[in-house]
Amino acid sequence: MKTVKVDEEVRMIQETFIDNVNTLFPNPTLSDKDVASILGIHKETIYRMRKKGQGPPFVKIGKKVICIKQDFFDWFFSNYSKNNLERDTVGLT
Repeated sequence: MKTVKVDEEVRMIQETFIDNVNTLFPNPTLSDKDVASILGIHKETIYRMRKKGQGPPFVKIGKKVICIKQDFFDWFFSNYSKNNLERDTVGLT
């Protein structure tokens, strides 16, 4: 029974996070600046993460580098614990 309650809490936190990100960044794609803002890190950190093969998946279209928002959410939720989700969700409101 306890697992169901935790799963429900995580789902609610994820939905809140997604709603907040979609409100702040309505486009279906995110720039490096957007991702850095959401994660609370510097844009240069995103560049270093990408060079190391870390961070959210990005797509290069010509000279422009973008992140599909759904890919970002998938990456984010697979890499952040419940405690981080709670902290980051509160930070976006």
